[in-house]
Amino acid sequence: MGLPFLSAPVGATAQEIEGLQGNAAGAIEAQIRSANLRYPQVHIFYGDLTGRGTSDAVSFVYYDAGGSAERLATWIWLDADGEYELARTVPNEEVFGYEPRGVSFAPGRVTVTTTVPQANDAHCCPTGERTFVLELGANEAPENSPATAARSSGNWVATAQNSPAGVTVTGTARDGRTTFSGGCNPRMGKGFMGSLYGYGGDALQRVDDQSEPVSFKVAGRSGTSSFAGQMHYFAPDEAWVITGSLPTDFLDAFARGNTLSIQNGRGEEAVAFDLGGSSKAVQAMRQVCGM
Repeated sequence: MGLPFLSAPVGATAQEIEGLQGNAAGAIEAQIRSANLRYPQVHIFYGDLTGRGTSDAVSFVYYDAGGSAERLATWIWLDADGEYELARTVPNEEVFGYEPRGVSFAPGRVTVTTTVPQANDAHCCPTGERTFVLELGANEAPENSPATAARSSGNWVATAQNSPAGVTVTGTARDGRTTFSGGCNPRMGKGFMGSLYGYGGDALQRVDDQSEPVSFKVAGRSGTSSFAGQMHYFAPDEAWVITGSLPTDFLDAFARGNTLSIQNGRGEEAVAFDLGGSSKAVQAMRQVCGM
């Protein structure tokens, strides 16, 4: 697992970078050299994140930051007519471990399995395995990137990022346990993406990667608006993911409404949210993502 340690520090500008391959290699190399990562070892995987046949990429860069353990930088890249643009820097809280493998791409997310330490493993030799889901819509601002937060005293919070563009939207359900995390990314089109976490009920099925019909019902002063959609369960993350995205019309109702109810195909309510703060969240998405 370890990287060779030399007697004098060597930045990326003074060394060959191991593992660069494919069309995104140039952009990834430039990012590594700009960050001056020491002794980088790169794993690059390609697939379609947009549903439009693009050759997008995810890169896992292990590097020496001092001490006995390697550090990991994970970047998601979008293919823009053959040019690769950094879409998201994934924080280490969302993915960690060694030997990334089993990588699969779906619209808006990447799934990857890594080797991770177990309780009784020696420091040198982890033996565990864990699968992570990296959401493209859940943008985090890379270090030194301009970012602003649109916050309110309500239930919904939007964090807007300008470089690369995107908005993360979060809210907590009335049950105090279920959370929604999603948002928009202009490279993915003008849609609202997201996932439910922490849901403990039985109105939504728990069959891995199988979609089911759901309704998103927004109630407000002018009545109730209903939007048909689908969600699928992703077992490794215990999350219910919106299949595809919700249309921009949903945002109009979401911004004006008082409550959001997510119901299964039988009309049973799975979870409900108060919509305090939703108008500011929608305003941020419209400004940053052009929705």
